[in-house]
Amino acid sequence: MRLSKKMTSRQLAYSHKKVASADIRRRLNMLLVMLCLFGSVAAIDAVTHPENKSSIAVMAGSSMLAGGVTMATIGNMDEVSAKESAGSQIGMRVWLISRDQIDFSKPFPQPNAQREVGNIPLKLGEYMHYQDAVSNSVKSNGTGETGDINVDYTNTLSFVMAGNREKLMDFIEEYAGRGFIVIYQECGSGVRYIMGSVCKPMVLKSFDRKDDNEGRYVTFTFENKYWRQPLIYVGDIIQQDPVTVAAGATNLAVESSNNRYNLSSNTGPTALANVSGIASSDYGRVITIYGSGGSNPTTISDSTTFVLVDGVTWHGNGGSEISFKIHDANTLTEVSRVETA
Repeated sequence: MRLSKKMTSRQLAYSHKKVASADIRRRLNMLLVMLCLFGSVAAIDAVTHPENKSSIAVMAGSSMLAGGVTMATIGNMDEVSAKESAGSQIGMRVWLISRDQIDFSKPFPQPNAQREVGNIPLKLGEYMHYQDAVSNSVKSNGTGETGDINVDYTNTLSFVMAGNREKLMDFIEEYAGRGFIVIYQECGSGVRYIMGSVCKPMVLKSFDRKDDNEGRYVTFTFENKYWRQPLIYVGDIIQQDPVTVAAGATNLAVESSNNRYNLSSNTGPTALANVSGIASSDYGRVITIYGSGGSNPTTISDSTTFVLVDGVTWHGNGGSEISFKIHDANTLTEVSRVETA
C-alpha cells in the first residue's frame, strides 16, 4: 500500500507539470500570433498610408520578436582569422558618462542597421571623461540563459585601475551603485563600442580595492540586465562645446577639431546645401548637426552633398539632430537622426 501511494503521488506531480508546461506553450503561441498580426497591420499601413511612417516605426519596433532581424538578414557567418579571435584586444582607455551628465530633454540616439550610434546628448558644459586602466585588464562580457519563458541577459564590463589615488577614492564614494554609459575601443581596428543606454545604464555594481602585499589597485565591475549587446559608437568623444553656425547660413564649414555644430535661429527660410573645409584626413569622421528651432528652422534636403536615408528631408527643430559620415570633400551620408515636431 505504501508503494502504491508513493507512485500515485509521483504520477500526480508529473501530471501537474505537464499541464503547466502545456499552458506555458499555449501562452507563448498566443503571444507570437498577436505579434505577427501586429507586425502585419504595420506593414499594410506602411503601404497604404506612407504618411504615417513615424507611427509605423514605433509599431514595427514593438513587433521585433515577430519580424525584426531574421536569419535571412544575418546571413552566413564564415570562419575568421586568428587575429579576429585573439584576446586582450581592448584598449586601456575607457570613457565613463554618468547619467547625471545626460540631457534628458533630448532623445537618446538609436542604432541604425549597421549597429552604429551617434552622439550622446550631454548637458551644456558637460564633457566625456576617461580612465586609463591597467593594460589588458579591460573585459567586456555578455551572457544569456534561457528559462521557461524568458532569456536572462547579463552584460558586464570590468577593468583595473592602478594605485590608491584620491580621485579613485572619490569615484568609489560618489558613484558606487550609479548608472553609466561606457565607451571602449578596440586597438587593432580603432572601432569604439558603447554599452548601456539612458534607460538601461551600466551600473557600477562592485569594486574591489586592494592595498596589500600583492599590490595597490581597484577593480571596477559594471553590469546591466539587457538584451542589447555592445553597439558601435560613431559619435564624438565630447571634450568641447559645439561650433555655432551663423543664422541664415547655407554652407557648413567643417572644422578639423570639432564634430558638433549648433544651428542658429533664422529670420527667414534657410536650407543647408553645401559644405566646405573638408580635408582628406577628415574622411570617415562623423559629425552631428543640432537644430535651433524657431519659426524658420534650417532644413537639409537629399542631394549629392547630403545623402539622406530614403531621401527624407530633415528639419532643424529644437531638440532635433542629424549625424553624417564624411565620405569625401563634397559628400556626407546620414548615419542617424532625431527629428522633433
